[in-house]
Amino acid sequence: MFEFIQQLPNLVGLIFHALDMDNVQTDISVPGAGDHATIEPYDTKLTGMAINYKEDKHSPDLAAAIAKHLLLKIPTLTKFFAYQTPVQPVLDFAETYSQQYPHLSSIKFELRDDIQSARSNCSIKSLC
Repeated sequence: MFEFIQQLPNLVGLIFHALDMDNVQTDISVPGAGDHATIEPYDTKLTGMAINYKEDKHSPDLAAAIAKHLLLKIPTLTKFFAYQTPVQPVLDFAETYSQQYPHLSSIKFELRDDIQSARSNCSIKSLC
């Protein structure tokens, strides 16, 4: 998935439907998030992204890790939709790192985890 994004630098919108988490790297980390280093962004023009996973392959922790990784690597994002991603860890992450990565404060999120049945239209400025 990450290589795919990098191969299409002029794409402005992208939807991953029925993404199989077996094909996503599991060692996603946020290098430099704890210190004051910044992460090298992808060369992309993506402004909107939606991710849906295969129901039987859904891991909430991995979904949150993928979201955090993408939010830092794609500073052009203004809309991020991920209906099988835990809401609170992603919003907490965006709020925590918005000083270091200012683009996080302007992203509109639409997230929904398995516990929360209603959609959550959020940005860090109006945290649900």
